[in-house]
Amino acid sequence: MTRKKVVTIGLLTIFEILISIWGAYIIHQYMYWIMHIEKQVTPNIDYSYLNSISAFIQFPECKLWFFLLQLLYVTLIVWILIRPQAKIADVKTQKITDKIEIPIAAGTGQHGSERFTTVAEKDECFAMFTYSGTEQLKKPGVVVEMTKTGNIENIRYVDGPKSTIIIGATRSGKTRRVLLETLWLQLMAGYSTVISDVKGEIYYYTSKWAESIGYTIIPFDLRSPKKSIHYNFLQPIINALKEGDRAQAIDYAWDLVSVLVGEQKGEPLWYNGETATLAAAILAVCIEGTTEEFRAQTQELTDIYYEEIKGGIPNDESEGLRTEERKQIDELYWAMQSDLLCGYATPYIEELQNRESKSGLIEKLQELSKTDNSIYKNMTNVYYFLAYMGREDPSTGKTPLSLYLDTLPDSHPAKIVFMQGQIAAERTRSSFYTSALGTLKLFTNPNIAEMTSKSDFELQDIGKRKTVIYLIIPDEKKTFYPLASIMIQQIYVEQVKVANQYGGKLPVPCDYDLDEVGNFPIIPVLPPMITAGQSRGVRVNLIIQDYQQIEKKYKDDYETIKSNCAVKIYLKSDSPKTLKEISDYLGKYTVEVTSASANASLNKVQEGSVSNSSNLGGRELLMPAEIAHITAPYALVMNQGTYSSITKLPDLSQYKVNQLWGLGDEAHNTKLIAARESERPERKNIGSVPLWGIWTTFKQKLEDEAAENSTMSFLGG
Repeated sequence: MTRKKVVTIGLLTIFEILISIWGAYIIHQYMYWIMHIEKQVTPNIDYSYLNSISAFIQFPECKLWFFLLQLLYVTLIVWILIRPQAKIADVKTQKITDKIEIPIAAGTGQHGSERFTTVAEKDECFAMFTYSGTEQLKKPGVVVEMTKTGNIENIRYVDGPKSTIIIGATRSGKTRRVLLETLWLQLMAGYSTVISDVKGEIYYYTSKWAESIGYTIIPFDLRSPKKSIHYNFLQPIINALKEGDRAQAIDYAWDLVSVLVGEQKGEPLWYNGETATLAAAILAVCIEGTTEEFRAQTQELTDIYYEEIKGGIPNDESEGLRTEERKQIDELYWAMQSDLLCGYATPYIEELQNRESKSGLIEKLQELSKTDNSIYKNMTNVYYFLAYMGREDPSTGKTPLSLYLDTLPDSHPAKIVFMQGQIAAERTRSSFYTSALGTLKLFTNPNIAEMTSKSDFELQDIGKRKTVIYLIIPDEKKTFYPLASIMIQQIYVEQVKVANQYGGKLPVPCDYDLDEVGNFPIIPVLPPMITAGQSRGVRVNLIIQDYQQIEKKYKDDYETIKSNCAVKIYLKSDSPKTLKEISDYLGKYTVEVTSASANASLNKVQEGSVSNSSNLGGRELLMPAEIAHITAPYALVMNQGTYSSITKLPDLSQYKVNQLWGLGDEAHNTKLIAARESERPERKNIGSVPLWGIWTTFKQKLEDEAAENSTMSFLGG
């Protein structure tokens, strides 16, 4: 008998004796009443415990009943102790974390053979970086574990071209346990990085150190736009037009619109109408949105060129333009991005009759093609272009936009793109304009408008030199998330071009560390970034709260994204579905399943029996509830092609890099962030973004048309 059982029986016996004294007194009174019932119709029972003690001492009858109760109690205890009992055999367990124990494996894998990796297997699955304070790293990866041997940090990380999914709910420590440590390795190895920094703390912690080791720092700051670097979302389109690639410019316009509008939710008519309206407005602004001076200079030169192409002048060696000269001027013409300027014959045709003028024409075109005429080419002007050009003139029933498109050649990209919307009735088109303006409302914010009015850097540089782009996004304003999606989309598309120029691989590899990507609008290139980007030197690390964030956004591409992220790191999740998916992914293993039964008999001949048995059965390596109990510093790492691992990922404060970056405790870090924020230059008196104003011209044309119609009606009357 165990000590615990002896103590229990002893305490129970003391309690039973105290109760039995009182019980014997009560029984004695009832028995007395029964014996004298003819004298006393109703019993008069005394329930006082103190009186029961006195009665126990005075009356032999109370002692008798007390001893009878004791005999009954002893009999019950003896029966409990000697009766047949079924006892399930103990199953040995192994400790996975401080809070989780699971049965040890049994058999030979009859019901599954999954298990966790050993230390030796971890060394095979992951790369190891041993850091004492001076070592350098050449190839980085996502940190999956850190242990210490004395003063030396043993850091395991994902090596090779593998993308990663990190599952971490709020307060799981994903930034301080994984992101910052991973960024440290990326910077140490000289990789470019695009990182979504929801709180801005990653920028404050790492930017100074990154700059000190030769990195170009690009803070795209939607939290403090006046302190942000400038970037124009129309820049890829403008660049494509400068290169004479109109087809590429149209593709870029559609890419931009697809992120802004998102997936189709209603009738195709309204979705197609809005997207066509936006794409047409973007192309119109990018192609035609030039200054008056530039238009005047180009008008003169393009009139000459236009008439020459139409065959107005003999094309011979002495007087006309040679074929190669035509080709050269044609390329320069498209580099100036203007169809509208080319249209009518002018007196300057005669200047082509001598070589000096031809040379001068080419030189002027070359000079003009290099002119920065993009002051109006930004998303804010796209908004105002639609706002003013989409207003219907009450007298004519037309909009300036319809009249404007009619003046463009049929081959003009803006006119071609708007065909989807132009076939609709004028009143229906007004709904397209309203929806488009709602999509563009972000760019009416003066700070965002100024921040996105021009570009201070080239996207292609991110793949050519060491660069860190911090996408600083306010987590309390999800309205800014589309801008982050657009930036990621445009960076990757540009990197594909750079990789193609360098034999299919970026000169400087680039990692994308995308926190909160599950809350971003759809990034159309995300699936190919994960599947094809790895061969180009691009890796993607997605930080999400649960799998359903990706499933909801990317639907048909969800499985592609999940399966092509070779490594999954689980920190914490409250989603039952995610926990179940992880449990299913981990698989089952074989364990011993024990059972016991007891059979007691009242027959004097037949004795009671007890039987114990054990069988083999299957069990999840970790059940959903057990996965939910994984807490810091532990993490679950799932690596394709290998067994899963339970690892330790401590807080950043446990790493030497914490001191390297000048960080300390929470109070110290708060002061550091405030100090570094105050050091950042802030633009003052930003003013308004210059507006193109072409709507004034076409509004006047409609007014003139209305006046002319009125006059004709009067004369006709």
